[in-house]
Amino acid sequence: MSNIIIQNNDVNGLVVWEPVYWDDVIGDFSSAKTYEAGTVLRREDTNPLAAPNGILTAFESGAITEDIPFAWNAYPVAILTQDFNVPHQTAPGDEVPVRVLIGGKVRLADLKEVGVPGEIYVSIKYLLKQAGIFALDTKQLAELDNQ
Repeated sequence: MSNIIIQNNDVNGLVVWEPVYWDDVIGDFSSAKTYEAGTVLRREDTNPLAAPNGILTAFESGAITEDIPFAWNAYPVAILTQDFNVPHQTAPGDEVPVRVLIGGKVRLADLKEVGVPGEIYVSIKYLLKQAGIFALDTKQLAELDNQ
């Protein structure tokens, strides 16, 4: 007689409601070669007039300080909706095309910051709101908790 095997379905991943996508370029791969779905991104360019053309890079909450509260390039502007692997032949300074989320609703618990294990800071939801992305405090109720 065979044993019954319980297999839980994975309900994790980036959940998006009412998405707005944008084709852009990502660069500055010095910090990571793989970005997970849910990684928060910011603009890298330091010229405010070139904001629409600045490349995307990983958001780091430590970039926001009281000294530079209005540094627009330190704030999050987009989220990766799929895992992104930097191509092997890519050199530092290269730009790679990517489709990112620039508007809509996401679960706060699904967001990630490069180099920060675990959950992202709750204050990021207020920063993302300025970019048109609403990070909701929701819980996944479909997960089994009795095993």
